[in-house]
Amino acid sequence: MNYKYLLLLSFLSLTLLNCNQNESTTSSRTEKEAKDQTNPTWVVNQIFEAARTSKYDALLTLCDPNGTGDGDVKTICSIYLASAEEKDEFNSYFKFGQIVGNAVIAGNEATVQIKFGPQGNKDETMNLTKLDGKWYLSSF
Repeated sequence: MNYKYLLLLSFLSLTLLNCNQNESTTSSRTEKEAKDQTNPTWVVNQIFEAARTSKYDALLTLCDPNGTGDGDVKTICSIYLASAEEKDEFNSYFKFGQIVGNAVIAGNEATVQIKFGPQGNKDETMNLTKLDGKWYLSSF
């Protein structure tokens, strides 16, 4: 009988240990993602990555949680809700996108020069705002 309790106790211990490791891994991944959003170029690169992969979930967190930002960036952040045709257009305009040079940071504002468009040759400036240590798209 003691053998059964010992076996049950061992199993429960291993299960709890495994749960704690999974929480730690999830926590580390969340911290890394938050850390990445401390870099304005990382934020802009998420747009290009989403267009190349058609995986739009990362874009959800790129707009200011207070709802500020122009219509263009709000469209980017909510592209997952768009029709298939609108997603195809988004993909065609941003899949060849790239950052030109370095981000220019002035306090809580940053600008990132990009090339985008169906041939990746249109010049544009992405404007970002820093809020609580994270960069968010504000306009382009």
